[in-house]
Amino acid sequence: MAAYDVDVDFHFDYRGMEKVMEEAAIKPLLLAAADVERFAKEGMKKGGGVEKIPSEPGDPPHRQSGELAGSVTYAANGSLEVVVGPTKIYGKRHELGEGTPKRPFMLPALTRMRPNFAKYFQNMPLGRTQTGAMLNGRYSKK
Repeated sequence: MAAYDVDVDFHFDYRGMEKVMEEAAIKPLLLAAADVERFAKEGMKKGGGVEKIPSEPGDPPHRQSGELAGSVTYAANGSLEVVVGPTKIYGKRHELGEGTPKRPFMLPALTRMRPNFAKYFQNMPLGRTQTGAMLNGRYSKK
C-alpha cells in the first residue's frame, strides 16, 4: 500500500464572509420591507365617509385623506437594518395609542409578512456580491 504525504492549507475569511452576507442580505430585507409597507397601506381601508368617522379602536385607522398611508415608507438604515413606518407624527399615536385609542397598522402588517420572511432569503446571490466575487477569485485555484 502506498503512503501519501498531503499538506492542506485551509483559510476561512470570516470578515469577508460577514461582508458577503451583508451585501447579499440587503436586497431580501428591502423586499420584506416593501411588503410590510404594502400591507400597512392595504390595512388602512377607505372609510369614515364625509363625516370622517374614525375606525374602531384596535382596527387600523381609516384612510381619511390618504396622508398617513402615503407617508408609510421604508429605507435601509445600516448594513443589516431596514426601517419601515410612517413619516407622519400621528402615525405613531395611532400605532401606540398615544393620546388616542390604539389603532395599530404597522404591527399587523409585520405580522402578515412574517410567515413569508424566509422566502426572501432562499436565493441569496452570495457569489454575485462584490465581496463574494473577490473572495471567490482570491481563494479559488486557477
